[in-house]
Amino acid sequence: MFKLNLEKAKDLHKNRIRLTREKIFNRLDIEFMKAVESGNIQKIEEIGELKQQLRDLPDCEEIENATCLNDLRSHWPDILEGDSPYNN
Repeated sequence: MFKLNLEKAKDLHKNRIRLTREKIFNRLDIEFMKAVESGNIQKIEEIGELKQQLRDLPDCEEIENATCLNDLRSHWPDILEGDSPYNN
């Protein structure tokens, strides 16, 4: 019989988030440098806040408090820009 290892599933879910956010970080790094070059302090702060939100995603309460696989699948943050990998 198949038994789900929820802790392993949580780790896999966190790794998917990390892989997906890496592409966003790369884009934000370019936008950040452009904002620095132009002296756009507001944009620098916005990007900094967004990057911190991305860093915090793997440690969010929704993942830690998940009690089943469906809880994990239902938590795919909008900030990750795109469809959940579980929709395929």
